[in-house]
Amino acid sequence: LSRSMTISYEIPKRFFLLDMFRGIAIFRVVIFHWANFFSIPSTTGFKLDLQQLPLYEVLYVFYKPYHAAIPFFFCISGFIFFWLYSTRVNQKTITPKSFWVNRLSRLYPLHLVMLIVVAVGQFMYLHLTGAYFCVPLNDLYHFILNLFLASSWGIEKGWSFNAPVWLLSVQVLLYAIFFIFCRVFHRNVFAMLGMVILGFFITAHYSEFVGTGVKYFYYGGILFVAYERIIKAGDPWKVSVWLPYLTAVFWVLTLWLANPHVTYTPQLFPDIQNKLFSVWPVLVLLPSTVMSAALLETRKGPIGKRLSFVGDASFSIYLIHFPLQVIIAIVAVKLSIGPGFFLSAWVMISFFALLGLLSVASRRFFETPVQNYIRSRL
Repeated sequence: LSRSMTISYEIPKRFFLLDMFRGIAIFRVVIFHWANFFSIPSTTGFKLDLQQLPLYEVLYVFYKPYHAAIPFFFCISGFIFFWLYSTRVNQKTITPKSFWVNRLSRLYPLHLVMLIVVAVGQFMYLHLTGAYFCVPLNDLYHFILNLFLASSWGIEKGWSFNAPVWLLSVQVLLYAIFFIFCRVFHRNVFAMLGMVILGFFITAHYSEFVGTGVKYFYYGGILFVAYERIIKAGDPWKVSVWLPYLTAVFWVLTLWLANPHVTYTPQLFPDIQNKLFSVWPVLVLLPSTVMSAALLETRKGPIGKRLSFVGDASFSIYLIHFPLQVIIAIVAVKLSIGPGFFLSAWVMISFFALLGLLSVASRRFFETPVQNYIRSRL
C-alpha cells in the first residue's frame, strides 16, 4: 500500500488478552498437578487410569503430558517485559533498585508465606505417613535455596518444598539477565536470537529449567519486536485482520487432533499426536496466538478486559495450589481417605472453588497491601 494508505496504531497500555492467555497456561499446569493427589497412600491397591480422571472428556488437553504451557508462559512474559521495560532499562530511566523493588514486592511476600506453609505441612505429612507428599527434598539446603528463590538455578538436587515455584525461581533469574541484556543490546533481534540459541545449549548441558526460560523469554522478545514493526508500518498487510482467524483454525485443529477419541490410519499418520504436540505448539500456536492477541487489541481496543481477571489471579493460584494440596492430603490421611476419592468431578470443582476464593482473598487482603507498603517504603 502507498504511504498515504497506511494506518497508524498505538501500543495499548495493557494487553488484556495476553494476560488471559498467561492465566490459561498457568491453569493448565494446575490441572496437570491434580495427579499429585494419587500419591496419597492407598490400602486398596489403587491404579490410576487416565480416562477416569475428573472431567476427562472436557479437560483431556490439560491432562496430557504436553509441555506447551510453560513455553507460552515464558514467551508472553518476554513479550511483556520487552514492551514495558527494555527501553527504560536501556535509557536508564529506571534504576536497578526500582526495577527489583517493583518485581520482588509483587512476587516474594506470597512465596515466603507459602514456603513456610509447605515446610510445616510436609513435616506433618512425614510424621503421618513416613514419607513426604510428592516432593522428596525438604531439607535445610533446599529451604535456603527456596528462601532466596534459587530453587531451580541448576544448583538444586531435585524437587523441593513448593515445587511449582521453579517457574518463579527461573523468572527471577531471567529478570537479572534481562536487565543486563537491555543495558547492552536493547532490542537487538540478533542478540535475542543468540539468547534463544544459548537457551538450547543451557537446556542440553546445564539446566532444563533455566534453558527453557531463557529460550522462550527471548522468543517472546523477538515476537514483540516483530509486533512493533508491524504496527509502525501501519499494518500494511492487514495482519491483525486475517491472523486471528487463522489462529482460531489452528486451535480448532489442535483440539480435534488432541482428542483421545480421534483415530488415524497408521500408515498415513504414524504416531501423529506425539509428533504434532512436540513441535506444533511452539512453532505455530505460540507465535500466532501471541501476535494475534497483541494485534487484535491494538486494532480493536481492550477487548479482553473482562477476561483479564484470569491473568490477574494466576500468580496467586499458582503459588497457593500445591500448599493447598499438601493440607488436603494431610486431612485425607487423617480421615483414611484414599486417592480414589479424587476421581470425583465434584471434588475437583470444590477444590478449584476453594483455590479461587483463597487466591482472591490473598490478592486483596495480603499481596496488594504488602506490595504497596514495600513500594512506599523503598
